[in-house]
Amino acid sequence: MEKRLAPAFLIDRLKANLRRFSFSSERLGGRYRAAALSHGPVRKPILQMSSAPETASTNRTRRVLVVEDDAINLTVLRLALEKWGYQISPAHDVKGAQDKFRHVGADHFDCVISDYWLPDQTGLDFLKWLKIEEPSLASVMLTTDNDRSLITESLRLGVVDFLEKPVNIQKLLVAIDTASLQTARRRHLQKSESAVEGLGRIQRWMVRTVETQLIELCFHPKFEAGGDFLGRFQINSHIFCCLLTDVSGHDPQAAYISSYFHGIFRGMSLQGSPLKDIFRSFNQFLLKEWNQEEKLRQGNTASTSVAAVALLVDSDQHTVSVLTNGAPVPVQVQPDGRAKLMGEMGGPPLGWFPDIEICTTQYSTDGGGTIYLWTDGLGDLADTFGVHPLSLAFALQEGDRNGAKLPMLKSANDDILFAAVLLPENDPGVGLLQPIILEMYSGNQTPEIDEIAAGWERNFRLAIPNMGDAAEHDILLASREAVLNALKHGCQGRAEKTVRFQASYHRLDHFIRIWVEDPGPGHDFDVNAHAREMAHSLIDEHRGLICIMHLARKVQFERGGATVILDFPL
Repeated sequence: MEKRLAPAFLIDRLKANLRRFSFSSERLGGRYRAAALSHGPVRKPILQMSSAPETASTNRTRRVLVVEDDAINLTVLRLALEKWGYQISPAHDVKGAQDKFRHVGADHFDCVISDYWLPDQTGLDFLKWLKIEEPSLASVMLTTDNDRSLITESLRLGVVDFLEKPVNIQKLLVAIDTASLQTARRRHLQKSESAVEGLGRIQRWMVRTVETQLIELCFHPKFEAGGDFLGRFQINSHIFCCLLTDVSGHDPQAAYISSYFHGIFRGMSLQGSPLKDIFRSFNQFLLKEWNQEEKLRQGNTASTSVAAVALLVDSDQHTVSVLTNGAPVPVQVQPDGRAKLMGEMGGPPLGWFPDIEICTTQYSTDGGGTIYLWTDGLGDLADTFGVHPLSLAFALQEGDRNGAKLPMLKSANDDILFAAVLLPENDPGVGLLQPIILEMYSGNQTPEIDEIAAGWERNFRLAIPNMGDAAEHDILLASREAVLNALKHGCQGRAEKTVRFQASYHRLDHFIRIWVEDPGPGHDFDVNAHAREMAHSLIDEHRGLICIMHLARKVQFERGGATVILDFPL
C-alpha cells in the first residue's frame, strides 16, 4: 500500500499543540492511524502527554537517532524531544538508519529510539546489526506488541527500556537519559578496558624482559593488569638486584603502584641506598601520602599495601642478602640440591604500620644454586588443591615449556608469578634438581602419617603425572618408613622437635631424590651388616630402615643415619 503523507495543516496544528503541551493523543490518534502503513499491528498514538517531565537532560544535548517509518509519528517524536533540548536525527527504515551511522559514525549518537515494525526489517534486526557495529550504544524500543520473548531479545541486544505505544512523554525522556548514561558508561568502560589491556601488555613485556640466562619466569596474570611484578637490574659488574612485588588490588592503580615502587627502588639502589632504607622510605610514602590522599579523594578506608621480596646478589663475596615483607619466604636450593627457607615470614607488608620491621638475612652462595620466589597467588591456588607451592610451580613451568596451560589455573583468583633466580656458578649441573615438596613435621605427628603420605601423592601426581604406579608406590612407601623412623627415633615423638622432608626432581636424568633429616644423633650400627643378619634371622628392629634400602635405587646416610637420601629412577 502506498504511504499517504500527512496534510500540511495537520503538521502545523501538531506544532502549535506541542508548543502549548496541551494536545490530546486520543483526538490525534484517529487521524494519523489512518495515514499509517497497513503492515504490522494496528497503529497507536506515538505519545501520551501528561504533566511536564520533571527529569530531562540538562548537562548537555543528547544526540538521538529515531527510527520510525510513520511520518506523523516521527514528526511528533522529533518536535517533542527537540522541545526538551534533544538533538534528533530521523530515519524511516533500517537502511536509512545504517546510512546515518556510516555517514556520521556510530559514536556520534548517545542512544537510539527504534520502532519494532519497520518497512524493510524489524527493529530487532537493526539492533542485531547495531550490536556488531557499535555494541556500546544503548537503545529504547517502541512497539504495540506485549510479547515477552520480544522483550527478552530486545534486552539481550542492549535495549534499556521497552515502551508500548502510546508512550508517556515523561517515561520516554527518562528512558532516553537512562540509555544515554548507559552508553556513556559502556564507552568509558571500553576505553578503560583498552587502557588496562595496553597496560597489561606493557607489564607482561616488562616482566618478560627479566628472563635472561639467570632467571626462569612463570607468569600467569588473572587480570589484564595487576600488582604482581618482578624486576632485575645490575648495580655493578658483580652485584645485581631482584625485586618481587605484590600490590593489594587487581586494577591499573595496583599496576601503577608496583611500577612506581620498582622505579624508586632501582633509582635509590643505584645511588647506593641500603635496601632497608628504600623499604622504609616507600612504607612512609604509602602511609603519609598515597593512602591519605586516597581517603580524602574517594573516602576509601582500605589502604594500599605492598608485599615485597628483594635479593641483593654479590658474586664477588658469594653472598645474597634477602629482605622479606609480607611475601612468601624465598627458597634457596644449594649446589647439592638441598632446599631451605631463607628466613621466616618477615615483617608485614609495606603500607600497614609506621614503625615497620624490615627483616634482612644474608646467605652464602658458594657454588651457586637457585633461589625461588613467588607471590601469594601461587600459594593460594596450591592451598585450594592441597599441594605444595613448589610442586604447582613445577607443573606450571612444565606446562609453559610444552605450550600447555594447566587446567587448574581456571580456579585461580589472583595473579601468579613464580621466578627461579639462578645464582652465578661454574657447574652446569647445578640447578637441575628442582624441589617439589619442602615440609617440616613435628615429632608428634606419627598418627598423621597416612594423611601426610596422601599429600605427597597429590604433589607427585601434579608435578610428574607420568611417574607410573610402581615408581610412585616405592617412593611413597620408602618415604613413609623413613619419616616414621625419624619421628620415632630422631625426634622421640616430641612436638618441639622436627623432621625436614624434601622431594626433588632431576630435570635431566629424570629421577626423584628424597631427603629425610631429623635432629637425632643417628644410629651406631652398620646398616649393611644389620641387613645381612636380617636375611638369616627374624629381627624386628629397624625393619623399616632395611625396607627402604630395598626400595630405593641408591641410599645415602649422613650423620649416622640422621639424614637419609634416597634416589628413585623414573
